[in-house]
This record gives sequence, C-alpha cells and structure tokens, in this order.
Amino acid sequence: MHDNYTVSLYIRLSAEDENESESNSIKNQRDLLTAFVSKHPELSRCRLLEFCDDGHSGVNFDRPGVKKMLEKVRNREIHCIVVKDFSRFGRSYIEVGDYLEQVFPFLGVRFISVNDNYDSANPNSTIGDIEVALRTLIYDLYSKDLSQKVKSGLAAKKRRGESTSPYALFGYVKSAENKNRLEIDDEAATVIRQIFELAGAGKRAKEIAHILNAQNTLSRNNYKAAKGDCRDWVRVSKIGTFWKDSDIRKIVADIRYTGVAVGNMYERKGIGSTKMRLVPKADWIVVPDAHPAVITAEEYKKAQKMLERVTRPKSPVKERLLFNKVRCHNCNHAMRRDRHKSPIFTCATPISIYSPNCVQDGILESVIEDALLSAIQAQAELFAKAEKSRKKKHKALEIKLNEIRQSIRQFEETIKKIEVAKQEHYESYKDGKITKDEYLFRREACNKQIEEMTANITELSEKLNNAHAMLAEHSAVNTELQNSIGITELNREIVDSLVDSIIVYDHERIEIKFKYADGFAMR
Repeated sequence: MHDNYTVSLYIRLSAEDENESESNSIKNQRDLLTAFVSKHPELSRCRLLEFCDDGHSGVNFDRPGVKKMLEKVRNREIHCIVVKDFSRFGRSYIEVGDYLEQVFPFLGVRFISVNDNYDSANPNSTIGDIEVALRTLIYDLYSKDLSQKVKSGLAAKKRRGESTSPYALFGYVKSAENKNRLEIDDEAATVIRQIFELAGAGKRAKEIAHILNAQNTLSRNNYKAAKGDCRDWVRVSKIGTFWKDSDIRKIVADIRYTGVAVGNMYERKGIGSTKMRLVPKADWIVVPDAHPAVITAEEYKKAQKMLERVTRPKSPVKERLLFNKVRCHNCNHAMRRDRHKSPIFTCATPISIYSPNCVQDGILESVIEDALLSAIQAQAELFAKAEKSRKKKHKALEIKLNEIRQSIRQFEETIKKIEVAKQEHYESYKDGKITKDEYLFRREACNKQIEEMTANITELSEKLNNAHAMLAEHSAVNTELQNSIGITELNREIVDSLVDSIIVYDHERIEIKFKYADGFAMR
C-alpha cells in the first residue's frame, strides 16, 4: 500500500440507534475503525477519509455521506472501505449483497466489516457464504420489524393527541415537561389571532400578507428559525423572508389552531423511503381538545369564507404545461400564470414586498412555449448526430474488450503450461535425470516467466476495468432526448423529463436550464 491508496471509514448512526447501546455512537464507531486500521500496517500508511451519516436509516442508500463515498468509489478515488458491521453500511440484504458481490469487485475496491470478520481481500471471505448471507438478511428483517414497532408507537401517541413532530406548529412551543405536548407561544399566537381576525373581517390573503409585511412581522419560517425551531437556515433562506398569500391560506385552513390534533395525514411510500403520500381523510387521526386553542371554533369557521372566495376550478392540462418551471431570475420563486385570452407569467414577489430587481412585466406564455419547443428540437437534432458517433465508439470499445480478454486468456494458458513444466522439472530432479543446480535454475526461470505473465495480466485487467467503465458510459442513452426527436408540439411529459427550470429576465429574455446539461440560453 502507498500514499495514493485511499481508505474510507464509513460511520452511520440512525435515529433508532439512539436508544441502543453506547457502542453504536459515532465516537465509538470512529475509535473502533481507526484502531483497526492502525493495527494493520498495509492500511495505516494510506490516506484516510471519513464519511458519516448521523440520524439516517440504513434501509436504503439515500444518505448524504454514503452518496459522497460511493461517488468517489465510482471515480476510482477510494480503494478500500472499512465499516463496523454490515448493518452500518446498509440493512437491505439485496443492495448490500449487490455492492459486495458485483460493484466493489468490478471497481477493485476492498471491503472490510470489522465485527463480522469479513475482508473481501481474504479468499475465504465471500458474501455468498451462508453465515454472511444470513447475517445481512437478519439486519434487513430487523430494520423492517423495528420500523413497524416505531410506526405503531407513533400511532398510539397520535391517538392520545400527542405531538409527534420534531418541530412545533407555528403559534406553539413544545412543553418543557413533556415534549409531546404543545403549549401556546404568546408572541406567535398574537400573529395567528391577527390573521384569523383579518380573514374573518373579509380581508383577502394578499391583503393580509401586505399588512403583516408593512408591520415588519417576522414570517412564519423566519420566526421559527430565530427561535431555533427549524431544520436548517439554508432551507429558510430559500423559502423567503416575507409573508406570502400562500402562507396566509395555509394558516387559515389549519384546524389545529382550535385545539384539535390531526395525525396520520401523510405516510411514507415504503420502509426507508423519503417520499410521502397523502392518506385518505377517513384514515386521519383527529383528537379534539388535544392542546390549548389559539382561536375558537367560531373564529375558525368565520375565516374559512376567505378561502371559499379564492377557490378556483382545477386548471386544464394545457395550463399546467409549464407548472412550477417558470421562475424569476431575482427571487427564484415560481412565477404565477395569469389566465387571460393570451396567458402571461408574472412574478408575485413585488405584490407582497418592494423588490425592484424582480421581473416587473409579464411574459407571454406563447413566447416561452415557442422558445422552449425550438430549444428542445435543436437539442434533439444535436443528440441524433452525437448518437451516431456514440454507436461507433461503443462498437470500437467492444472490439477492444474482446482483444483484452483474449490476451488475458492466452497469458493464463501460458502460466498453466509453465506450471506443468515446473512440475516436470521437479520430477526429473527426483528421478536423478537432472542435477539439483540445474533444477533450481530451471525453476527460477519458470518463476520469472510466471511473474512476468502475472504482471501482464494485472496490467491488462486494469485496462479491462477502464474499458468496462468507458463502455458503461457510452452505453448510457438519454432516452428523454431520444423520445423528443421529431416532436412538433410540447407536452407535460417531455417538459418534466427534460427541463429543470425556465429563468425569466424580462418580457423577452429567458434562459432554459435542462436537466441533462448546464443549460441552453434563448434570447
């Protein structure tokens, strides 16, 4: 091993591990791994990297730390991975097995699980071994069982009207004596009461937002961040620093301000999934008088008239063609589509707050659609030309791969013949046909040939791996662009698959950012 050889230490602590033994702590995992590396000279002299996921489930690989590590693995920047046990790397039996059996061997990455006594560099270690396979399967089943128990425990709390969210609803704080109970936050509750009072008096959401902004009232997200009750400040800065009409409508529609607890509105699509889905309203858990009320039921009912006045029929599919794609270059908020005979997109930010740098004039929807269609057609034409070149390179790489494989097979056959010759020389020496010195000379010559052949195989194997990686890269086809060849009109599927966003600078200048490239500017 040498300085260019990089060893990665991967550490993970999930939320449920916090209730388990201290041995699973971040510090103890780090101490265990560093002690292991220091006791192995071939690893201790190498460059060390550490990747950590604190509070993330091992059911899937949608974790920031493991994503960064695997990205470096794919870029051939990591040569060895060391973990405490298989469950730290992942609890999914299929995915862990796939990495250990397919991905890491192909990329030449050594994998070590300390507590499982597993080292892929050891010929006796194999993920196919019954003990290792059972262990990873047990981790997988344990995680699913634990998830069900946690889910049942949370459901019991919701039925008692307890708060299970890590953050309190705006207008409330978590009780110091019982974190599952909400108490009124007097300062924020004053804002809530003002919103409901104005809504009940007939004010629209835009008007209420104007009033709060004119009073320099902290927005809901900024207030929670200032109180340290928000997940992170970066997210808050992206959301915005002022009240919007959508914020007002969300608050007015929230029945929890009457003291009613509402749970089980959303659920994860699967164990370990980060995606949520809405639960049918009949399955919601509703508990009256679960926490102190900020407003009365009568005040809540009176304010709902404001929401009824702004309710609009669902937009037809055509109107949602560019939904959430068109954004202002200054505030980066999605621009609002105003329905006219000739629909236009306008930035709503200047309506709520003074913002001279935002787009002041609307831009015609037809202008955006025409520019977008032309851009996609141009990109599809370029893709069609590049596809011909890709196929030629793909064929050349396949020929190169076959040549390398054939050369490796020839060297391996030659080594087998030399091994046979070595054995024959030994038998000749035992039979007295040649002297000891002559035998040693012939054996040394054979060993030297085998060493040279092995070095050639190693060099060719590296070339084979590189050729495989290049082949995989050239095999990747942008199916979205392929499907867009020859299009004459836009549809939502094409826009969703190709376009990340459309940035508007003024009524005639836009920038189209595609998902597969840095972007395509249209003027």
